[in-house]
Amino acid sequence: MQLVRTKTDRKGTSAVEFAIVAIPMLLLIFACIEFARVGMMEAITEDAAFETARHIMVTGATKAEGEAKAAEILGMMGTRNADVDIVPYDDDGTVQADIDDDTSYITVQIEVPMSSNTLFLSRFTGDIDITKTSTIIAERYEGFYESFDYSVVVPEDPDDPEDPTDPEDPTDPEDPTDPTDPGGDDDDDDDDDGGWWGGGGGHHGGGGWGWWW
Repeated sequence: MQLVRTKTDRKGTSAVEFAIVAIPMLLLIFACIEFARVGMMEAITEDAAFETARHIMVTGATKAEGEAKAAEILGMMGTRNADVDIVPYDDDGTVQADIDDDTSYITVQIEVPMSSNTLFLSRFTGDIDITKTSTIIAERYEGFYESFDYSVVVPEDPDDPEDPTDPEDPTDPEDPTDPTDPGGDDDDDDDDDGGWWGGGGGHHGGGGWGWWW
């Protein structure tokens, strides 16, 4: 007996095929969105820890200002239930209750729970937090700016067009009154006679072709 296939035999086949393909496709799309969000959340948490540490490293900043700065940055991603921990230390590494002039460096640690900031990924990862830490030297303790040695800076003398102690040529200071001696005086007789590099300029040029270099 020969069976004859008709068009009505395929009724509903497209709907079944779409249902079979659509379900894994939608799961794949949502998974991509979820992983992208977790990646962005990790990046902004690291950013928040670093920027918060920089914000409170200067004179006058407080813990409260640091927490507000972290909340502002984390709020760009709609992050919820983040824990911001700011810990100041003195020179000996002792934890301080608050930031003051004795603070040597500051550590900022931010924890973001995935359970409060993901759609379904936390069902597979459990209670995992995104944790980022940033430690920075405080520029607010007493004597910070005095710790730099500025004694090596030699101020220029406005009455002296060229300092004889110039390290460029300490043995041959430039003579500003001699127009034929741009590089300084020299006891060599060739400087007076023109030498082999041109007239009037000695070995270093002056009126000769050495100037063209």
